[in-house]
Amino acid sequence: MGNEIAQFREWDEKREQDWGIIKYPEHDSFARYMKDLNFAYQNNPTLYEPDYEKDGFICGDYHQEETCVYVYERRCKKQRFLVLLTFFDKKQEYELNRGDIKRLKLILASNNEIYGGDKKYKREKVVKRIKGMLNIEIGSFTGIIFEIVE
Repeated sequence: MGNEIAQFREWDEKREQDWGIIKYPEHDSFARYMKDLNFAYQNNPTLYEPDYEKDGFICGDYHQEETCVYVYERRCKKQRFLVLLTFFDKKQEYELNRGDIKRLKLILASNNEIYGGDKKYKREKVVKRIKGMLNIEIGSFTGIIFEIVE
């Protein structure tokens, strides 16, 4: 409770949430991120339908120890999502070598400027294949969700 507005103190049933902090840009941006993340979860079955199915979660690239990039795929009957997470403190270019993926459509990026991040994304940005690879710019400490477009 209070996490959705990046409240400083721990939740206490004896006190109201610190709703006043939403007037500060960092807290307002974080609240918007949480709202958009929940919206993405509610409106994209691939993020919740296949939780208990073997083919719902496919490990991708998880041997990037030097760059701390981890990639996995979520699948359901209607959609496929690619999730990239980085726990690295520098921006980097990530090359994804997956021949079965033609294009990626951005769903959510945690380092988006509207969430207090440092990158401005186009609403319908699509990553395309260049010379056999999908080149994706990843910010530091960022999570990105893409829809795999067939």
